[in-house]
Amino acid sequence: MSKSRELRRLFAGMMLVLGAAGCVVDQSRETAQWRRVLDQRIAAGNASGLAAIGSTLSLEQAMRLANRGNEQLASSGEDYLQAIIARNRALSVFLPTLSLAPSYTIADNGNPGASGSSDRFALSGRSQLNAGVNDISSYLQAAVTVEQRRALLLNAQASLMLNVAQVYYQILRSEASARVLAASIEYQVERLRDVRSRVNLGIARPLDQAQSEADLAGARASLTQARTDARNARAALATVIGVARVDGDLEDDLAIARPPSDREALIAEAIAHRQDLAAAARSVAAARRGVEAAVAQYYPSVSFDLNYLLYRSPAEGSWWSAGISANIPLFTGGAIHQDVRAAWSRFRQSLLGESATRRQIVEDVTVALENFSASSTKIADLSEQVRAARTALDLARRSYDLGNATNLERLSAQNALQNAELRLEDETLVRKLYFLSLQRSMGNLPVRRE
Repeated sequence: MSKSRELRRLFAGMMLVLGAAGCVVDQSRETAQWRRVLDQRIAAGNASGLAAIGSTLSLEQAMRLANRGNEQLASSGEDYLQAIIARNRALSVFLPTLSLAPSYTIADNGNPGASGSSDRFALSGRSQLNAGVNDISSYLQAAVTVEQRRALLLNAQASLMLNVAQVYYQILRSEASARVLAASIEYQVERLRDVRSRVNLGIARPLDQAQSEADLAGARASLTQARTDARNARAALATVIGVARVDGDLEDDLAIARPPSDREALIAEAIAHRQDLAAAARSVAAARRGVEAAVAQYYPSVSFDLNYLLYRSPAEGSWWSAGISANIPLFTGGAIHQDVRAAWSRFRQSLLGESATRRQIVEDVTVALENFSASSTKIADLSEQVRAARTALDLARRSYDLGNATNLERLSAQNALQNAELRLEDETLVRKLYFLSLQRSMGNLPVRRE
């Protein structure tokens, strides 16, 4: 009896140790599996402990911070990790399971005239292996799903980088508009002063004064809206890149080169590099494996079981047993047939999804290329407008110095130049966004590391 108690204590301690060891998971090692995939395309930078951006922030730095601190991207990374776990779980089917099976019984000795009872303690080890043809197909399907999740993770990263750029340039556009509007208000105030003087002298109508007052109020409202848009865009950028605030200046350091205008070549490059298309192709492959797994349910499965008695008190009977069994489905009420039908349906769906993705790529490249080309043409026209407005301002200043023009005419020419420069600066920022959209449509955002 004392020996059996010692064995029971030993077994209980061993179960506690094994249970504690099985619960330990290295969290940093887990997240590193999807972090390495993201860092292959863009350096993550150092975002640990960063609460706010108070210094100058470039677009590249914003993308690095988003790559490190965006929660939605991290959630996509966990989807990729879960696919890896599912693949490993599918592989574990082909490995034997080992377990300990302790048992303890106590019973009356069976003699009506006697008292007392007898007990029995046994400790056995068990190994079991179950395998079928459908298990092979399920593992292959899980392996393809891992590649699909990886492509979806990279596609989510590219979409995030474009989103960062859009918010980043929205801040620059709103702040540039606010600067021009603030300068325009000075012109509006001066014009209103001039109109009031003319009304007092009787050489202007009260209607002119009312229109000037309305223009000034509208300019002030536009200035308030532009500043509000800039603050809201800064808040959005802080959320996207994973910091509390973005208070510093933005440094636009993006240099762009005119891409080739051959639409077919750009589409071919997009088909080769777009991660959403790669994910769609792997979805088709996974669905095809799903069909094979469903059909494989018709095939027999095999189970092997081995039991070995490690300890038994009292010692009696045999010490080990082994068995092998097979399961051959003959009639399942049509359940397997319905599974096969559903698998084929999912396969056809995946083919449609891949076809739709290819069509979307053609549209994305075509639209992005057209927008970029049109923006380049607009910049050339706006540059000419700025040149003409600058010439007009020089002429107005000379006429004012010679007494042939009023101060209002000089301010009007200056305001026209400011508006033309704002349109040129705004279109220059928009062109950069079109360039990044074109890179995104071709699967080159973030820039691939060769």
